[in-house]
Amino acid sequence: MSANRFFLTLIVAGGVATGAIFVGTSLGKSANTEHLDHARQMRGVKAAKPTMPGQEVFGTIQEIVHILEADSTTNWSKVNIAALREHLIDMDEVTMRAVTTNRRLPTASQSR
Repeated sequence: MSANRFFLTLIVAGGVATGAIFVGTSLGKSANTEHLDHARQMRGVKAAKPTMPGQEVFGTIQEIVHILEADSTTNWSKVNIAALREHLIDMDEVTMRAVTTNRRLPTASQSR
């Protein structure tokens, strides 16, 4: 893993770990101020985690950006979306173009 990818992974994990969350329940309640009580809304809420780990590069980037935007402590000068994109492209290449062979062993099977 290159230093850039490792650093980006740490940044994304740090953003998630510091409490990046989705707060969509109060978006339609503009008539009252209930949605302004951030501390009350955060009780019992787990940190947001990406749900697009597959090959959908655009969706994954969009979701990570959304998580980071929801976290007021995100340091955007340390976020490297280009490195995340390259990592996702590499993962897509490995997943979609890797060639495997199978062979039977006496007690199991092996894939390479």
